[in-house]
Amino acid sequence: MKHLTVEHANRCLNRAIFIAVIILCIGALAGCSSYPEASASEMTTAGPIIVNAGAVNYCKAHPKYCGRSTRTDKLELTPERWRVLNQVNERVNASMRHVDDGEFDQWSHDDKPTGDCEDFALRKRRELIDAGWPAHVLLIATAKIWTGEGHAVIVVVTDRGDYIMDNLQRYVVHWEDVSYEWIRKQSPRDGTRWEAVR
Repeated sequence: MKHLTVEHANRCLNRAIFIAVIILCIGALAGCSSYPEASASEMTTAGPIIVNAGAVNYCKAHPKYCGRSTRTDKLELTPERWRVLNQVNERVNASMRHVDDGEFDQWSHDDKPTGDCEDFALRKRRELIDAGWPAHVLLIATAKIWTGEGHAVIVVVTDRGDYIMDNLQRYVVHWEDVSYEWIRKQSPRDGTRWEAVR
């Protein structure tokens, strides 16, 4: 029987470690995009809150996307809808480069190559609403991320809990799976009004 040298043994060990890391990474990515089998928690709110000028000006310019609704139903989250949400999230994230507005915060949903976090969110929301998805289950929410910076995402209100479409996340994730300090969320009854997140 041929004896292994130390060098050959180290190569085998490194190869095994590399393969194990790849398997773990693939498993993690698959888990991130896997359809939620059980219901999860909702993002609750605690009454009206002031919103910034960017949101106000956006709704004035695009009233179609900031209308009122009497509907209270949640989105039935089927595997097909889950797939569409992840496709839209990943495609828009890949199609834009993040650039801050600077001092003047301008909210836009236009098809452009650059934008900041709310522009990513608004574009995803516009695409879904234009495709027939109900606006009252696609709500913009703002938060502070781990750097202390302000951030905006879409909260998708479903019968399996609330999930976010985020330009910092490749896949759609549950809102409690990110370490954000949530501040406010668009009202499902009136897109021009916002509510504080508990």
